[in-house]
This record gives sequence, C-alpha cells and structure tokens, in this order.
Amino acid sequence: MNQVARAKQVKWAREILKSAGLRQTEARVAVLTILFSSRTPQTAFELHRLVSEQMKVDRVSIYRILTAFRRAGLIHHVADKGFVICSHPGQEEDAHLYLICEDCDSVEEIGWPNGLRESIRRQVLMPAHFNGAGPVQITGLCARCR
Repeated sequence: MNQVARAKQVKWAREILKSAGLRQTEARVAVLTILFSSRTPQTAFELHRLVSEQMKVDRVSIYRILTAFRRAGLIHHVADKGFVICSHPGQEEDAHLYLICEDCDSVEEIGWPNGLRESIRRQVLMPAHFNGAGPVQITGLCARCR
C-alpha cells in the first residue's frame, strides 16, 4: 500500500473512532486500518501479529479493542472466520446477512431483503418456539471463485 493510500485510511480510521466516541489510540487505528484493507475476516491472533509488526501491543489489548469495536458497531464477528469491518457502522450485527465464500473466505455484508427478516421470524422461529437473534450467514461461492 502506498503512503497516500495509507494516510487516507489512517485519517478515515481516526474519523470513525471519533464519531463512535472511542479514543484514537495508535493500536485502535492500526486494527481498524487492517480490517478496512482486508478482503477476508481477520482473527484476533492474526490482528495481533499484524499490529505487532507496527508497534508493541499485547494480545489482551487486541481483544479489548475488538470488544470496544463490536460494542460500537464498527466490526462484526463472522462465524469462526474472524472479524470484518462493518459496512453500515452503528447497526446491530443481526441487521445484515453475511455471504461467505467457501473458497477465498471473502465476506459480503448485505441488508435484509424486504420482509425476509420478519418472514423468518414468523415462519421459522415462532412455530419452533425459538427466540433467536444474531446474524445470518450464508456460505457458497462468490462471483470471483465461480
């Protein structure tokens, strides 16, 4: 990544943190920048490794950063894949559907099609007497991998 692109991402990360009411520490900016520039989910372990290449940070700090980001609605945890940047910051994780490519691990976050969320509640959850919440994740092959 060139210096201009990196500077834009860092500026964007600082603005996002400020708008979310979070302190703009270098570690937080680094985690947000990595997630923003990644096509695939990143695990806490991988984020620690990547941030450690830039600065000294312990694993516990990475977990705390991820927890703060999730609470602020900046990132989502996708299945066992890892964390991804939220394309609709501030919204709950279950407000979207996640399309996960089984081949390249890319994740696409999309909004619920009209009526589908309520239809699932009415036709699946209610008859089963199941009180469900959380994101819906669909796996398959993305356009690049087909």
